[in-house]
Amino acid sequence: MRLCIVTPSEEFAASAGVRIRYDRLQAAAGGMGHAIDIVPLGEFQSRGDFRHDAYVFAKTYSPVAPVLAWRMRQSGKRVGLDVFDDYFTQHDDARLLRYRQWFSAMQAAMDFYLCSTSSLARAIAPLTEGKPLCVIADPAPAIPSDELEQRLRQKQQHRDAGELRVLWFGIGDNPYFPVGLRDLVNHGSALSDLSKSGRAIDLRILTNRRALNPEGLALLRRLPVPYTIEEWTEEREADELTRADVAFLPVSAQPFSRVKSLNRAVTALVKGTQVLTAGFPLYAPLDPFIYRNAAGLAADFAAGALRLRPETCAPFLQALDHLANPVLGVESLFELLSSIRAMEDVSPSKSQAFPPDVLVVHGARPDGRVHKLAPAFGGLTVKGPDCSENWNCNIRFDCTGTAVRVFVEDSAADFVAPPFRDHLKPHGMIGNKSFFELMPDAQAPIIDAAASRLLASPTLPNLAAAAPALRNQTAAILKALFPGAHLVVNDRLALSHPSSWSSA
Repeated sequence: MRLCIVTPSEEFAASAGVRIRYDRLQAAAGGMGHAIDIVPLGEFQSRGDFRHDAYVFAKTYSPVAPVLAWRMRQSGKRVGLDVFDDYFTQHDDARLLRYRQWFSAMQAAMDFYLCSTSSLARAIAPLTEGKPLCVIADPAPAIPSDELEQRLRQKQQHRDAGELRVLWFGIGDNPYFPVGLRDLVNHGSALSDLSKSGRAIDLRILTNRRALNPEGLALLRRLPVPYTIEEWTEEREADELTRADVAFLPVSAQPFSRVKSLNRAVTALVKGTQVLTAGFPLYAPLDPFIYRNAAGLAADFAAGALRLRPETCAPFLQALDHLANPVLGVESLFELLSSIRAMEDVSPSKSQAFPPDVLVVHGARPDGRVHKLAPAFGGLTVKGPDCSENWNCNIRFDCTGTAVRVFVEDSAADFVAPPFRDHLKPHGMIGNKSFFELMPDAQAPIIDAAASRLLASPTLPNLAAAAPALRNQTAAILKALFPGAHLVVNDRLALSHPSSWSSA
């Protein structure tokens, strides 16, 4: 069986997350007669690109992803979503609205869901509508016991009795959650405790450049020990873990952090680096081999009896094999895929087009790439009432003073529900397309006049105030004209309440 991981971009396909998760699963799958390919979203230009048996979307937070996923499923493919991060369950956080809307738009096309931890599975289970949800741990790198023992002995031989080399590495910022460098600083007291052992602390920080803005740099000044900062690269991470005595990996207790995987601790341990953590016990499954107490770590350094040492390599690797075995992950994944009966292929012949059962609605801040790609997969494009772009869409909601007029392109009019087809009046050309206009006597839902007036001055506050009513009513009109069609929102602002689009 051939599986394709759909990623947002080539850059993401080369990221640490993909390297840790999919590259290792890919290597294991090759030895089991399966194939896993990693393909950026933008490489799908037509249904002729659907060459795999199954597709898994990973962090593709683009409005084109639901259109593409639906077409794949209609083409007889198994389609799933790998939930990397929990941006979907914080319903009281308006900043994450666009992620919740995207997840809702993806649901119709999903056959199954994946995630990397049981805690994340419990968090998102209420959103999966009873569809299969499989936990596949981020795989650990393969390392022979004798190689790990050698790394640990080398560190013992070269350890400086007067200094502890400590490393913090990772993404230092997040636009929604106080993590990364904030975790490091908020738990800096553990570094103070470590320094009480009498050894000087040489702290190295490896993180992304974006995190090293004035706010991030000012935050780091609160650390109680001297530090050196470098921009993260895969090579620097490997070099620093090779020289480090300790990886300091504190974790905050917020929902986003509590469902993360073990991969950072595993990455440090397989390099022969001790792990000191603080805060939420994310790495508890590795407790026999890591530290939650700086004093205990310092005492074990002094005694020469660290939790991860040559004598404990065998039980550590056994635990790792149980927690993060890539072969077991691949077996679980392909067993799941084999158990799912794909939707019957209802895609048209190559000489025909897909039926117009997907409506891509452009909002206040639409993405032009989505507008161009949607028609390739049979999606009708809709100029929403708050869309300022004058794109030549199939359906238009045009504001004229305090009214919103609805226009349907001639080629789409044949698909309008019969009760409303007789209420379409020829209008003429708009751009290079000929349109009908939906007449007011159609008994369709009417756009709220008060909301329409706000669009006469399309400032951000006015758009925010008008958006809920406009979008509820726009969605109701579209559902009346094209019953059964899936609505996909193309809007980077996502100003409305989530139900205004997704439940319509």
